[in-house]
Amino acid sequence: MAEDSIEWNVPLISSSFLPCDRDAILSIQLPLVPQSARLAWSGVYSVRNGYRMLQGTSPTDNLLISYYRRLWSLKCPAKVRIALWKCSRNLIPTMSNLFYRRISNAPTCPKCNQFPESVLHFSRDCFYAANIWSTLNVHWPADIDQANFLEWLYLLFLNIKHFSNEVIAYTIWSLWHARNKWIHDKIWQRIEELITFVRGYDYEFRSLEVMLSHPNTSGSVIWSRPPLDWVKVNTDASFPQNPTSSFTGMVVRNDTGAVQGATYRVVTSSPSPFFTEALAVLHGLLFAQDLGFRKIILESDSKTVISKVLSTEEDLSEIRSVTWSIKSLAAGFESCMFQFVPREGNRTAHTLAQAARTAGEDRFWVEDAPEEVLAVAETDRKLSEPP
Repeated sequence: MAEDSIEWNVPLISSSFLPCDRDAILSIQLPLVPQSARLAWSGVYSVRNGYRMLQGTSPTDNLLISYYRRLWSLKCPAKVRIALWKCSRNLIPTMSNLFYRRISNAPTCPKCNQFPESVLHFSRDCFYAANIWSTLNVHWPADIDQANFLEWLYLLFLNIKHFSNEVIAYTIWSLWHARNKWIHDKIWQRIEELITFVRGYDYEFRSLEVMLSHPNTSGSVIWSRPPLDWVKVNTDASFPQNPTSSFTGMVVRNDTGAVQGATYRVVTSSPSPFFTEALAVLHGLLFAQDLGFRKIILESDSKTVISKVLSTEEDLSEIRSVTWSIKSLAAGFESCMFQFVPREGNRTAHTLAQAARTAGEDRFWVEDAPEEVLAVAETDRKLSEPP
C-alpha cells in the first residue's frame, strides 16, 4: 500500500507480481478508514470439510453422491423420494427380506409365485413390472441385469428422455403399492390402471407446483415508505452472464415515495456477486451522504450482506473491508438503519442496476432517474399509499 494513504501502490505491485496476481491484488477493496491488518478468507471451516478431506472419494462414492443428489432433487412428494431411498438401501419389507428375518415362510414373489421377491424383482424383473415398463416404452441394456437397484435406477434417470425422472419415481412407488394391494386386499391392479394413475398423479403435482409458484399477488411484498423526515435507500447489484464487470444501482426516496436521487456504478474485478452486493450497500451510503441526508434506512435484497452488517461478531469473510467501511460510514449519520427486503420489494433498485449494463459507465441523477426506473418507482409509490 502507498504510504500515508489507503490506496494500493500500483507501480510497486505492477513491478513485483505477474499480471494475473497484480489484477487479483488490485481487485481487493480497501476500507475507507484505516484498520489493523487481519487474516481473512472466503469461507467458514466446518467439521464436514475436514471429514470429507480425510475420507477422500472413490468412483463408488461419486456414483452415490450423483445418484442421491438427483434423487433428493426430484420435484415430487417427499413420501415418494423416501420410498425410493428405502428401496436404494434395501429397507423395504420384500418377501426376501422378511424370509431372511424369519418373519415369512418363503421368499417367493406374491405376484408371479416363481422367483424370490427382492427390490429389483418387484420393481423390474417380475412379469407385472416388466409389462409396465414395456408399456411405458422404457428399456435398458441387457448387460446391466447384474446391476443393483441403485445402479439400475440411476441409469434410467440419466438415459430416459421421453418423460421425466419423476414419472420413473412414481412408477416404482406405484408398483410397490400395487403389490401391497394384492397381498393385503387381494385387489389386482390392471396395468392400464396403474399407468393412468402414474400419469394423472404427475400431472396433478406439476399443476399444483405451478399454482404455488405463482401465488396471488395481493399478498406479495411491496416497497414501504420511510417515516417522516427520513429517506430510504434501496440497493441492488447486477451480474451479466459472462461478466467482465458487474454493476450496482442505488435509489433514494423520501417519505412521500418521491425519488430524491439515483445512481449506478460499474464495478471491475469483483471477486464474487456476494462482494458486489456488499459494494452496492456501501455505494448507497456514500450516495446518501453526498446528497446530505442525515436519517436513512438502507434496504438490500441480499440477506447475507445485511446479516454481516448487523452482526456484532468480527467479520473474517471476503467482504470484511466493505462491511468495516459500511459500519464506519453509518456511524456518521444522525440515524442509520439496515433492513433486508425480498426482491419483490426492491424492484426499483433492481431495474436501475439492470439499466447500468447498457450504459457501461457511472451515472447519477438528483431528484430524477431513468424513465424505466421512474415508472417502477411510481408503481411503488401508488402501492405504498396509506388506505
